[in-house]
Amino acid sequence: MDTSQMKQAMEMVSKMKKIQKELEKTDIDVESGKGEVKVIINGVQKVKEIKLDPEYLANAKPQDIEKTIVKTLNSAIEKSQKLQSDQLKSVTGGMNIPGLF
Repeated sequence: MDTSQMKQAMEMVSKMKKIQKELEKTDIDVESGKGEVKVIINGVQKVKEIKLDPEYLANAKPQDIEKTIVKTLNSAIEKSQKLQSDQLKSVTGGMNIPGLF
């Protein structure tokens, strides 16, 4: 690897670290269809908060509550992964580099 390639690789690593820090600070809010469940997750798939509508909790069956939580969490994770992928593409030019994030 010549010095030019080494410099490019170091710049890419630096940009990726910056993106990861930005993603850690980025909140993604997702609500279930009627707002019964709200999930806040960051850009690196760390769940920050889950809010449940008290009226929904009082009136819904436990298995329905569980399904709604899972569905909302999965939606939040998908959005977070897409954001992460889009951000990384800007640095890698779409190359698939194993082990990123």
